[in-house]
Amino acid sequence: TVVCPRGHSCAIGSQVPAPCALGRFAQIEGLEVCETCPERFTCQAPGTTNPTPCPAGSYCPQNNSSPIPCPIGTFAPLGSLAAESECRLCPPGLYCSSVGLTEPTGRCL
Repeated sequence: TVVCPRGHSCAIGSQVPAPCALGRFAQIEGLEVCETCPERFTCQAPGTTNPTPCPAGSYCPQNNSSPIPCPIGTFAPLGSLAAESECRLCPPGLYCSSVGLTEPTGRCL
């Protein structure tokens, strides 16, 4: 019997552990199926053992394998967002000219 390592799944009867797919993880040994990466986190590499908090300027829905940048006109100074709706709108008098900002680009003239 194969002892399934962290970051892998072992289907019943499997002889070879399979790395968890992107967007999934396995923190403990012996899982038959890898767990879905929770919202506010990202699982960017095959064989992830611990989900990484979503970085500032982005949001990470459930099953995330690549943080999604907040859109133009918004920013996110803190990480761990789950949805685009959590990105902050650029305040009056300031502009946010690109995606994935952690602070407004500057003041309007």
